[in-house]
Amino acid sequence: MRKYFPYLIVGWTVITGCTLLINLYILQRNSDMLAQTKSEALFNLLVTSRQWNANHGLVYVPVTKTMKPNPYLVHGRRDIVSNFGDSLTLINPAFMTRQIAELSEKNGTTGFHITSLNPIRPANKADTWETKALRSFTSAGDKYFEKIKARDSVIFRYMAPLVVGQACLSCHASQGYKLGDIRGGISINTTYHQDDLAQVKASVNKIIIIYTVVFLIGLLLILYFRSKAIKHRSDIETCNKELRESNAAKDKFFSVIAHDLRTPAANLKFLTETLKDNYADLSADDQKNYINMLYESAKTYNNLLNDLLDLSRLRTGKIQCRYEQLNIRDLANEVLDHTK
Repeated sequence: MRKYFPYLIVGWTVITGCTLLINLYILQRNSDMLAQTKSEALFNLLVTSRQWNANHGLVYVPVTKTMKPNPYLVHGRRDIVSNFGDSLTLINPAFMTRQIAELSEKNGTTGFHITSLNPIRPANKADTWETKALRSFTSAGDKYFEKIKARDSVIFRYMAPLVVGQACLSCHASQGYKLGDIRGGISINTTYHQDDLAQVKASVNKIIIIYTVVFLIGLLLILYFRSKAIKHRSDIETCNKELRESNAAKDKFFSVIAHDLRTPAANLKFLTETLKDNYADLSADDQKNYINMLYESAKTYNNLLNDLLDLSRLRTGKIQCRYEQLNIRDLANEVLDHTK
């Protein structure tokens, strides 16, 4: 564990860091996709309203101080007077789109601009960005989207082409357009100011805080399991040390036992050989003394063997220790008797 601990820290840092970056990227991408989706929805709504205008053979509205006739519309019935004496002027799809764009600009939300590489109205001329977008269009399904970062805002620019329909030819056939041609487009600008960006920033900060907490929790768990592993390793080393000491004590004990067993074994051998070879020459008292010594040696030998067996049972848990008081003097005398 100690060896792989730095790799665990680095691995956990890389995993949480990469996951954080991926989530921040997804959040940013979703924000961009939302802006693009809103722009596409507005474009489709504008195209639908233009189709409604064209399908009704153009629409007339009253002439007012703010609604003047369209000087760029060439039409035999552009201006008429109703049966009630009201002056009416013809509103084509392009002029209607400009009117809606001016109203939207006043509201300060989303601005859009109808434009073309070959406009009838000079104010509809495409700017540099719109020109690049229009030149990239090859079919009706094309679209152009770009995110532009300003100092204190973010601008999403979207553009899609306008295709020449049957109702468009009355105004645009003189320009050389044919049915199905791309004659221009509508560019839509959505601006996110500081208040709007603050919401995105708050979401980013929330994700960063969450991942920071997750990273710290994971780091604490790694440190916890590392401490447990170190303790476990220390316990194993302690157990191994105790086992080594126990084995050393056992070896020493067996050495002492073997040494102690040699004395009574030698006595047994000496006494039995003496009795066997000289029994007839020994007096009755000597025979009795030799037999008593032989008995004591056998008794000592047997006691040592029993002690050895008891130790074996004690180590295997077959018997348990029982503590009792002993007379040290008597015990010392008994040991001295065995060594005589």
